[in-house]
Amino acid sequence: MSAFKTLLTSDIAVTPFTVNKTFVLQGAELTGSSVGIDRYFGRFTTGSETTGVLTGSYEVYQRAVYDSIKQLYYSNYTGSRYTASGSYENYLASTLNWSVEDALNEPVNTGIDRYFPFTNSYDSSVIGVITIPNKMFGNYIVPNTFKIEYKADVSGDLKSGSIKDDGQGNLFAHPENEYVGNLIYEHGIGTITSNIQVGALTPAEYGVGRYGGIDIYGSSAGEGVLLIPTIISNNNITCSFQSATIVYETQYKCTISPSEFTHTPRTNTQSPRTSTPSSSSPRTNYSSPRSSSGGSFGGGSFGGGGRSGGGGGRGGRG
Repeated sequence: MSAFKTLLTSDIAVTPFTVNKTFVLQGAELTGSSVGIDRYFGRFTTGSETTGVLTGSYEVYQRAVYDSIKQLYYSNYTGSRYTASGSYENYLASTLNWSVEDALNEPVNTGIDRYFPFTNSYDSSVIGVITIPNKMFGNYIVPNTFKIEYKADVSGDLKSGSIKDDGQGNLFAHPENEYVGNLIYEHGIGTITSNIQVGALTPAEYGVGRYGGIDIYGSSAGEGVLLIPTIISNNNITCSFQSATIVYETQYKCTISPSEFTHTPRTNTQSPRTSTPSSSSPRTNYSSPRSSSGGSFGGGSFGGGGRSGGGGGRGGRG
C-alpha cells in the first residue's frame, strides 16, 4: 500500500540565479590541463599553412580559422559596414550604434560596427583568436570583465599595454584606445582583427640628446610592435575575466487537507500480545514405577516367588 499526492504546475517554482567566479591566469597557466585557453593565428592563404602549436594543444589550418571566424561573426559585414540583409546571426552583443572614422578622420555612420579584413592579401588578412573553454566561462563571460595585459619588448624597452572589452562586445587596445576586435560573450571567443602597432616610443618631453648616433638622454620616436603576434605568440601576458553560470533552484509546495493521509499503511496496528505467567505455584505429577509383573518391587511376589520355586528345586537335589 502506498500514499501519494499529485502536484500541479502551480505548485512548482523554478528560480534561476547567477553565480560568478573571477579568473586571473598568467603565462603558462593559460595552457594548463585544467584551463586550456587556446590562441590561434588566422589568415587568408591558399596553402596548407597551420597555426603551429602555440598553446600546447593541437594545430589547425590558418585558412580554416580565418574562414570560420568570418562566417560565424562577420558574414553580415563588408569591411566594417553592416549590411541591411542580416542573413546570419553573428551573435551581436548589443544594438548600440556607434561610428568610426575613415582615412580622412571623418565620421562614418556604419550602424553596428565590426571590422574584419576581407582581403585576399596574405599579409593584410591576419587575425588573432583567443578561445576560452566552456568549463571556464560557464554560460557567458560577464561584460566589462575581460582583459588581456601584455608586456612587449620594443627596441629593448619593455612596454606594457592591454586590450579590454567595453561591455558591448568590442575590444579596445589601451593606452592607444583603438578598436581592435570583438568578444563573443556567450561563446568565450575573442577576435583581434586590427593588427595595429602598440608600444610605440614617443619623444621625450624635453627633447633627445644624441652623441655619435646614440641617445644620451630622452628617447626618439619609433615604431612599436604589432598587436596580434604580441597577444597570440607571447607568453608574457595575463588574461583575466569573470564567468557567469546560471543555477536553477526548484521548490515544491505540497498542500494537504485535514481529511487526507489519515490512514496508516500498516495492516495491523494493535500491540502484540504477551503471555503472563500464573501466580499459582506450578503443579508436579509423580507416579510410582511399575514392574513388568505387576507386583511391587520390594514385595515377595517377584523375588519371593521366584526364589521359592528355585528353593524347592534345590531342596530336591539335596
